[in-house]
Amino acid sequence: MSANTNPLFGRNWELTVKGPINTASNTQDVIVLSSSTFTQALRVTFDIRTVWFQWYWTADIQIWNPNEQVANFLLSQGNTSSNTAQPTTPAAGGAPIQQGMEVILKAGYANPGIIWDGFVLQPMFDRINQTDFVITLHCIVGLDENSRNTLGMVFKAQTDQLEIVKQMAASCYHPLSAGFVAPGLAGKTFSRAKVVFGKPGKYFTEMARSNNMQWWLSQKGLFNVGDLSKNFPSTARYTFTPTTGIVGTPQQTQFGVNCRLLLNPNVVVTNPPMAIKIDNTVIQQLQKNVGDLPSATSILSQSGTYVVVGARYTGDTRGNDWYTDVTGWLTAFDKVAAIATATGVQFDRP
Repeated sequence: MSANTNPLFGRNWELTVKGPINTASNTQDVIVLSSSTFTQALRVTFDIRTVWFQWYWTADIQIWNPNEQVANFLLSQGNTSSNTAQPTTPAAGGAPIQQGMEVILKAGYANPGIIWDGFVLQPMFDRINQTDFVITLHCIVGLDENSRNTLGMVFKAQTDQLEIVKQMAASCYHPLSAGFVAPGLAGKTFSRAKVVFGKPGKYFTEMARSNNMQWWLSQKGLFNVGDLSKNFPSTARYTFTPTTGIVGTPQQTQFGVNCRLLLNPNVVVTNPPMAIKIDNTVIQQLQKNVGDLPSATSILSQSGTYVVVGARYTGDTRGNDWYTDVTGWLTAFDKVAAIATATGVQFDRP
């Protein structure tokens, strides 16, 4: 197992909010609410959930005990605000945080990376006790692009499905930027002309299912279509051990393994998917029962490679939490190979 060269000390973070673009002056307010570089940084806690399927990516980012000036900026409907949220910064023009504003959170150790880039759904205020209150930015990815989106188009017969998907993504009311669209759609056509009207997600789902694929929206609403089994990588991007980032004991699941890492922004849900490597000897295995078939007892990867299909980031800039919780799946080949080994069947990798 190769060592992880990333230093696992010295927490770093930066929480930024981007205001709406001023069409008259073509300018945009960029407000840094808290940063590890500030001399008096506000406490920030976060819980970010990302997953490799058709579920919304969400984030709850809390800012603790901002002064009155900053609190007014976050919650008011037009008060002046500071361009940086340090208490000593003088007021300057700006717009309060509202639904639809972009929120970017970087976190990590020596080299923090982006763990969230999405949009505010709702800013909320809560008083925890007599001395502490928090402002929560409840954020989401894909709300406008999925549930608040429409299109109306007509495609002639024999139009390539890959071309249809790309045109629908680019032409709907809230255009979708292409992250990764599997080339497997190319060459497949509809025998008749096709009319599409209403929510684009309905038609994306229809074509994805007919090709044994999935579609979903990732960071900033990037549009992805892919075959979850054919796109599985054969080699791991990163290797983790108890001395290079694993916290506690990884747990075997029906589909692979769940593990907790010290916060690592490099471990992300992406397409094509990312794989990580874990030593199987440190994984707590599921208990087997007499009579269970190999396919029903959940088999560990022979190579120790697992595909990242879910990543949850939790952190507290003044607390203990600073983790990445990974949901890992076996690759299709690993699962077939393990079952074949258990049953004595011999086969070659394609």
